[in-house]
Amino acid sequence: MLSLPYPQREAKVLLHRLLHEEPRARLPRRLESAGRPQFRSAAALLPGPLGRRASAAVRRQQRSTDLARLSWARGYAVLPAAAGAGPAPAVHVPGGWSRVLLPGDGAQLRHHPGLGRATAGSPDAWVLVLGEPVDVGAGLVGAREVAERLLDLLHQDPDRAVPTASVLGGSWLVLLRSPGGTVVLSDPLVSLGLHLLDDARTLVSHATLAAGGASEAIRGSHVLSGSRPPGTGALTPAPVLDVADPGGHAGPAATHGARLARHGDLLRRRGPAWLGLDGSSSSGELLNLRHGGPVAGAVTWWDRHADDRAADRAIGANRAAVEAGLVHRLVGVHEDVDGSAGEPGRSAREAASTALHRTWGRDDLPVPVGDALVQALPRDAVVWLGAVPDGSRGRPRSWDLVQGVRPVALPFSDRLLPLLPRD
Repeated sequence: MLSLPYPQREAKVLLHRLLHEEPRARLPRRLESAGRPQFRSAAALLPGPLGRRASAAVRRQQRSTDLARLSWARGYAVLPAAAGAGPAPAVHVPGGWSRVLLPGDGAQLRHHPGLGRATAGSPDAWVLVLGEPVDVGAGLVGAREVAERLLDLLHQDPDRAVPTASVLGGSWLVLLRSPGGTVVLSDPLVSLGLHLLDDARTLVSHATLAAGGASEAIRGSHVLSGSRPPGTGALTPAPVLDVADPGGHAGPAATHGARLARHGDLLRRRGPAWLGLDGSSSSGELLNLRHGGPVAGAVTWWDRHADDRAADRAIGANRAAVEAGLVHRLVGVHEDVDGSAGEPGRSAREAASTALHRTWGRDDLPVPVGDALVQALPRDAVVWLGAVPDGSRGRPRSWDLVQGVRPVALPFSDRLLPLLPRD
């Protein structure tokens, strides 16, 4: 037995007991990911060499499908009009991405098919919204509803459009174009990513899409602004303006607790809430949101190759969920939900890891958790994560590790929330 301090040995033993004995922590069998070919069992029935060749072909097709689905999940690129006619700026656009011609002077949007998107307006005044924004004050959820409201503001009260966009909740990127100029801004976590290439016109979600060129990562404390339409003139970073009147933007939810509760109510429209718990202080904040409405359960993922502190956090998350009366599912990121580590799960996890390395272009990466969540959660589940703005970027965060296999909700991604008085 490893010579570990007794409390750490105890944590390991307790975690293994939890994985094998807690009836709510394991599911009985592996489920196939949505979008993966379902021909493996038929290929296996073919005799001899023919069956082996067919099975190998199916595995190759599954890997190709998984890599396309999981690489640069929720990624995008906003390209200048000239980008389609020449090599500069060099941008790697993955095959299968959607193409949208933006209003005005021919700039185009390329984006992962799983990324929410809405455009509204005319060439002179228009809005592009990406992701899953929440307008807490107006009670709106989703890119389409938010884009229409921002367009109304551009027409009726242009001075309010940018401040209103800046205090949206959730995971989003907004591009506003009006006769007064262009503004690009993101949620405070920059959860979709925002990089400005060295031509000062091209925007991408991930630095690896810049095809080796230089790019500047834009933090949540800054916006991009310019006088010309997107793709035709330079964009420059500028600080996000302070919210001069937090109460005026909050609407009826004018306190910290009231706004958070209203945000939670709106997020529940998207589907059953599953709280992603990791045993940290943010897990406690997430658990408090169960008082505002129904929560389907909680989920924790654990890397058995990590240090013993990971076991302590997993045990703590399970204890907190059970004490809160929630169904808690504890899943490993290196094995199926029944504890096995063979096929087809092994190939799915290898594809997810390869996709994460493609997306971030570095080796020191955590293990993706998307495959574990596919097995642990129903297809309509929305994973709530307790991430808060901390200024970091350049490494995948918890929502990146999910790789888009389940929708993610970020109730604390809200510039206005910390400015409001506590209840």
